[in-house]
Amino acid sequence: MPVDIVSPIDGVIFKCRGNGYYDEPEIKKAGERVSGTNEYNPTCIMQVADTSKMIVKLEVSESEILKLKKICRSG
Repeated sequence: MPVDIVSPIDGVIFKCRGNGYYDEPEIKKAGERVSGTNEYNPTCIMQVADTSKMIVKLEVSESEILKLKKICRSG
């Protein structure tokens, strides 16, 4: 039976994270069947992330840091 899935938050859709045992799961497509929740192997359909506020940890070379500051201020 088809079911509409609605997110309680606005955001961006991402692939589900792999669990290390299987290949990285793909985003499910419209019409694709998925199994119900199983306590040992739940089905992740997609992840929704609110990207309006983000904390990013990264390493940037000294020669590139000025470019990064310019981009962050204009964004």
